[in-house]
Amino acid sequence: MTWEVAFAECCKFGLWPVDVNSQTELQCINSAFPGHNKKIFVLKINMSNVFVCKGLNSSLWTSGTNSGPLSESNHHFCSSDAPIDNSMWIANNPSKPWTNRCVAIQFNLQTPAASGLVDTDCAAPKAGVICKAP
Repeated sequence: MTWEVAFAECCKFGLWPVDVNSQTELQCINSAFPGHNKKIFVLKINMSNVFVCKGLNSSLWTSGTNSGPLSESNHHFCSSDAPIDNSMWIANNPSKPWTNRCVAIQFNLQTPAASGLVDTDCAAPKAGVICKAP
């Protein structure tokens, strides 16, 4: 599934691809389904956040991007327009901001603390997407 398809999948449910604004949120998502490979997984964090994950595997799309004119060094989350905290990136990322314009969560199932965000080509197939309520 590409980044555009991921957005469409979330929209089918009236949801957005997830923003990951802190290490705590990343750890929460990571601990919810390490090692699982289900088609759909629903995680209710609290009354205001519902995450729907489609196609769980080791890499899932977020709403993160650096698209837009002169924004190669300014990755942000689409639904909130919040900038991505540099501590959220896996080492050596963002790696190619002029070609890898979209952001995914890369899970490390052996070492969950090593999971984080990676920049990637928006047309690259990923296992799925994590969606959240707006």
